Amino acid sequence: MAQGILNGQPETVLRELEDLTRHGKDLGRLLSDLLSHFRNVLIYQVSKGDTKWLEIPESSAATISDHAKQVTTDALTRIMEILTDAEGRLRDAASKKSSLRSRS
Repeated sequence: MAQGILNGQPETVLRELEDLTRHGKDLGRLLSDLLSHFRNVLIYQVSKGDTKWLEIPESSAATISDHAKQVTTDALTRIMEILTDAEGRLRDAASKKSSLRSRS
């Protein structure tokens, strides 16, 4: 999904999103995971490739490095803003649904 975001392929991202939700993936967790990934990519860029600042498995380092080469810091910041906004809206929607259920 992260690669689809970086490539500007909304149809790929939406297809993967639909598939993940169909298989029970929690959307809040998905947004959190994406934010964490892009945060790691940003830290990797800013630290000039120093992975000691990242809490990732060694197997993820190559993906982080690859993604860091594909995107500017400004674009990463914008992606993270959008994901953070979506995470907040999802949290608010979940809160509203919970409060509606408790009133019923």
